[in-house]
Formats: sequence, C-alpha cells, structure tokens
Amino acid sequence: MPSVRWAVEVGGSPRGSVQVVPGAGRAPDYRGDRVTRAQLFPVVLIALDVAAAVVYAVDADAGRAVYWFAAAVLTFVVTF
Repeated sequence: MPSVRWAVEVGGSPRGSVQVVPGAGRAPDYRGDRVTRAQLFPVVLIALDVAAAVVYAVDADAGRAVYWFAAAVLTFVVTF
C-alpha cells in the first residue's frame, strides 16, 4: 500500500488561512515502489550493513552484529 503524504499550504490572507493538500510535497520523480537513483547508494549500504551483521553473528560477536544491524536500520529509516 503506497504511503500518502500531506502538506500544509499557508495562504497570504491576514488571517493566515491554512489548506491541507494530499500528495503535495512529493518528489516530482516519484514512481511508486521503485528505487530511485538517489536511493540506490543507501540500498547498497543497507545490504552491506546487513551482510556485516550476519558475518559477525556467525562469528559469535554479538556486539558488532547488533551494531551493523542497527546501522542498517538507521540507514533504512533515514532513506525511506
């Protein structure tokens, strides 16, 4: 299910009328669920972070595994 973005537009009247517009503020090259060029590097970085987490988990180094998994989650949250 695609997410719905909302934006608030403030009018120029003295009272400061506010209008909520669905879909406003969306990037002009928005293509639904496809990865854009701007998101390509973060996706590769997330994959490398998860791979590092798996390697450290197999090596029984829980601290570093959690670190790299948290790095992947943080990159995902910031990017998407």
